[in-house]
Amino acid sequence: MRNLWFKGVLLALAVAVAGCGQRVQVEIPPKAPVEGIRSIVVLPFDNVTNDAALGYEIEERIADVLRSSGWYESVQTVRHLVALPPGQPVTLASLLGLDVVAEADAAIVGTATYYFEDVYVDVPYCSGCGRTDVTPTWSVTQTTHVAVRFTARLIETATGRELYAVTAEGEDTDLYTHFSIHRGDNPPAEALVPKPNRQRVPATRSWAIDRAVRQFTRDLLPTYEWRAVE
Repeated sequence: MRNLWFKGVLLALAVAVAGCGQRVQVEIPPKAPVEGIRSIVVLPFDNVTNDAALGYEIEERIADVLRSSGWYESVQTVRHLVALPPGQPVTLASLLGLDVVAEADAAIVGTATYYFEDVYVDVPYCSGCGRTDVTPTWSVTQTTHVAVRFTARLIETATGRELYAVTAEGEDTDLYTHFSIHRGDNPPAEALVPKPNRQRVPATRSWAIDRAVRQFTRDLLPTYEWRAVE
């Protein structure tokens, strides 16, 4: 009986504690003034960088992020519907003849303004040099760095009013080490040191674009937080 009574007390305490500390997750609306905006089109981005695909990839990433959030009923890209004259920026007014644009609540327009990549190999370094209990080994690290920047605006299609604008930046750095390229106390010959290569640029570039896109879309999306129930 004592054990049953004790277990009952513990159960009652657990229920009381759970009730006092109950928390629920609540949705906080976007910080940007997007009340009433349920459908968005992402127009083809202008691109003034030396990366020909950058504008297109930014458009697609923005659309994917907004679409997957579920906050907007419709998010579409329209590059496949538009014949783009070389070097001519796209404007909202020039595309209002497209039903998908005219019927959307808002449009995103933007420009890819900066792309930078750098790949280099550091000076080889030694592990175990000067020691007699191990064989010295030499390694070398390649650094791959990518940075991107774009400007983008959310415009209300019915009025042409700018609702939101951001200059977004993203960068990523990848470090890859070639281990044990040489053994011995003396540094490796130049022929043994791997040359810089762009093999890791695509993944690094992808992360940089993703970070810039997340910076732009951050205030267009709801956030979630836990709050205590009183």
